Amino acid sequence: MERALPHALMLLVAICLYVLSSRQLVRAILAFAVQSFVLAFVALVAATRSEHPYELWILAGLTIAIKGIAVPLALLRAVSRLKIRDEIEFILNIPSSLLMAAVATLGAFQVAQRVFGQEVATLRGALGAGMATILLGLVVMLGRKKVITQIVGLLIMENGVILAALGLTMGMPLIVEIGVALDVLVAVQILALFAYRISSGLGASSDADGSGNGSGNGEREGQP
Repeated sequence: MERALPHALMLLVAICLYVLSSRQLVRAILAFAVQSFVLAFVALVAATRSEHPYELWILAGLTIAIKGIAVPLALLRAVSRLKIRDEIEFILNIPSSLLMAAVATLGAFQVAQRVFGQEVATLRGALGAGMATILLGLVVMLGRKKVITQIVGLLIMENGVILAALGLTMGMPLIVEIGVALDVLVAVQILALFAYRISSGLGASSDADGSGNGSGNGEREGQP
């Protein structure tokens, strides 16, 4: 299992690059779900080296249940209910996003190596990959227009925080992990509901404007 760790860390960063290059919202959400499963695998690898492996087992289970299944389903449901176009709208185009991602990834690994060093890191490579994931999630948030896509970027950043914590200290205290996982689930539901309310309000207002314009045109046509 430990031999697969470097490949898992590379896959975590590669998924961020896939999200940045994706033009479809559903694919970005599904990519986040896959990233959460890979993060759970890294937590299981860390559990083999930890003095309290049961905490990391719980972390892996929560990551799969909440961030790998529940949150993506909530986001997909919000996309379907709000009838959001599947095409992602860009602030930064794909080449610019990937260029920023490459610089951020190289910088993250350099900082992790020079500032912290191998003697501090408890899970080799996880700290650099975690810092890179945080920065790439930030690029997703800043470079995309739709709220749902920005939520995906925020969730990717949280995966990076957990990964960096695994690299430094083999994870956070269990109560913090459970609290963060539940907060993420509640936050996604609130944001989806908030976006639904905004969409409903905009739809009602456009319908009212359309009916008002129609009645006004009818009155003008009835005048001699």
